[in-house]
Amino acid sequence: MINNFECQKIDHGTSDTSAQERYAAADIDCLSSRAYLVSVKTLEKHQLLVNLTERRSVWVGCDDIKQEGKFFVWKDDGQMMTNSERVNLFAVGEPNDVGGYEDCVIFYAGNNGLLDTPCTEKHVYVCEMPYR
Repeated sequence: MINNFECQKIDHGTSDTSAQERYAAADIDCLSSRAYLVSVKTLEKHQLLVNLTERRSVWVGCDDIKQEGKFFVWKDDGQMMTNSERVNLFAVGEPNDVGGYEDCVIFYAGNNGLLDTPCTEKHVYVCEMPYR
């Protein structure tokens, strides 16, 4: 358990892309388990993902699909990302919305933070649900 959340489903994937999903499919899979794509709001969760994902990119439950470039919204609580979270969680130079299509967010330990990326890319994902 981390910050009153527990891991519900961890999909490490394989060397091929069969275990990877696009953002919408990963989100739906988590929701079908009454869970959410992982939120990375603390250093504790940051370190957990570093350890679990073996430095691979992982979808994060945060996007700016509804209000492009203005607000990133967390999937677990519907709250907008704060300026402090934006500054402290995104990797240097991010979010940058390259090409105008980077509406979703991945965690990548190799860059030590969050990156905005197209929702159509495929990445592994972690679902989490509130601890009961």
